[in-house]
Amino acid sequence: MSVILAATLLMSPVASADLDVGPAAYYAPSFDAGGWDAIIAKRIAWGQIDPDTFAYSPDGFYCVSPDHDLGDRLAVVNAMTGAEIVCTVADAVAPRDVAHWRASVVIELSYAAFVAADGRAHNRFVVTDAERVAA
Repeated sequence: MSVILAATLLMSPVASADLDVGPAAYYAPSFDAGGWDAIIAKRIAWGQIDPDTFAYSPDGFYCVSPDHDLGDRLAVVNAMTGAEIVCTVADAVAPRDVAHWRASVVIELSYAAFVAADGRAHNRFVVTDAERVAA
C-alpha cells in the first residue's frame, strides 16, 4: 500500500498548506535575458513589489505560484535527484488561468532555475516556503 501511495504522490500534483509536489513549467530560455527584469520593473511600477525589500536573485532563479505572494522565496527540490534551488516569486498567474495551472503544474520556473534544479533530467518537484525550511 505504501508503494502505491508513494507512486501516486510522485505522479500527481499534490498541494497542501506546507508543500506542493508535482511537475514544473518553465519560461523560455530567452526570457532569462531581460524578461524577468522587465516583469519585476513593471510590478514595481504598479506598486506590487517594494524594490527595497524584494529578494532579487543573483542567479536569476525566479518563479511563479498562485499560492504565494510576489517576493516570497520558495525552496524547490527535485523529488528524483535531490537538486535544490531557492527562487523568488516574481510574477503571478492570471486569475482566469489558475484552475488550469493548478491541474497541470505546482510551479513555473525561470529556465535558469529549472536547469539548476535538474528539471531536464526529472521534472518532479517538492516546493515549500524557503523561510519555513530555514527556520
